[in-house]
Amino acid sequence: MSPSPPLLTDPCDTLIIGGSMAGLSAAIHAPGGQRVILLEKNAVCGRKILVTGGGQCNCSHRGTAEELARHYGGKERFVLPALYAFGPDTMVRSLAAAGVAVETRSDGKIFPRSKQSRRVRDALVALARGRGVRMVTSAPVLSCRLGDDGGFLVSTCDLVYRSKRLILAVGGKAFPQSGSTGDGFLWARDFGHTLVEPTPALTAVEADPFPYASCAGISLFSPVIEHKRGTEKIGTYSGEVLWTHRGLSGPAILDASRNILPGDRLLLSLTEEGTAEKTEEKLLALCRKSPGRRLSALVATLGVPQRLAACMFQTHVLRDPAASDLTRAERRRLIELLVRFPFTVRRLAGWHKAMTTAGGVDLREVNRKTMQSRLIPGLFFAGELLDVDGDCGGYNLQWAWSSGALAAESAAP
Repeated sequence: MSPSPPLLTDPCDTLIIGGSMAGLSAAIHAPGGQRVILLEKNAVCGRKILVTGGGQCNCSHRGTAEELARHYGGKERFVLPALYAFGPDTMVRSLAAAGVAVETRSDGKIFPRSKQSRRVRDALVALARGRGVRMVTSAPVLSCRLGDDGGFLVSTCDLVYRSKRLILAVGGKAFPQSGSTGDGFLWARDFGHTLVEPTPALTAVEADPFPYASCAGISLFSPVIEHKRGTEKIGTYSGEVLWTHRGLSGPAILDASRNILPGDRLLLSLTEEGTAEKTEEKLLALCRKSPGRRLSALVATLGVPQRLAACMFQTHVLRDPAASDLTRAERRRLIELLVRFPFTVRRLAGWHKAMTTAGGVDLREVNRKTMQSRLIPGLFFAGELLDVDGDCGGYNLQWAWSSGALAAESAAP
């Protein structure tokens, strides 16, 4: 006997797919008096929120809309309307209304004062439910399509939901352990949208070769990181760099990862001076002051961690003479390593380690003032599904909040 066909639910005004930050924000900002349903594939909403900021939830960043907009990889014009309408202050007020106080750290990052991401997630869920949104969990979506009446038909395992308006807020492909498996990209393509190829972003890089596994855990501030692809200079960055067992991580590398490809070279300055001239000047002064000290000890005095200095000497077969015996050729070779420490990228660490997705729905096909599709009336996008990715520091959760809220407001009849 063949199984019975799935039953149609009662029609709703707005259907939201995805129950993390973008979807919850859309639910919180959905207009009152409307029938709104949120579908989440996991048993609970907000699984990705729980792991952000090392479990402490770096939910936003201090600054004006213009200041924040500079941290989205050149997408300032697109993100500004959402940031103007629903900036960090709106998130902070909403969390406060749900009993979650926040604190702004000296670096501008905004965290819950409790340092517990679960409290943020629970507050957002409570706010959405308080708006009368029906939240359906353990409801993976199988397909999305247009109905004959111009509305949307969304199928789950046992039901088909009908809606006048549809907000896709399912995230990208980063951190699939949380349920982000790229389904939304397939649905967007089915609706006729163009995709900018999704790639991992805010992720570590693995280097080849990498004889520095013993330096894992070392962190230093690099004033200059030159990014090259063949003979072409791709960019210059600065910031904190963290050594891992397989390569490099840390905020500077994570932010740059959206632009990095396998085979690229990263040339790091290991000293605070940053330039060859200033580094050489300081090294010569140290040699004159302590002519009997070993060169490796003087390098550590330049701000290079001792473990990294020792590994550098061993890997690059550098002689370790007393300062007074250092030749001019040896000094020049050492200076070159200190200011242009080379790494060849084998690959990005991948989706399981990435914090967000670069690429996604082409922004030319989305109205930046409403988040509505320019191709399909009534279809809205929010969060990571769009070709927007922010820097490390709370910018991606803020974008999810802002774009989800703007989509919901714009979906009002």
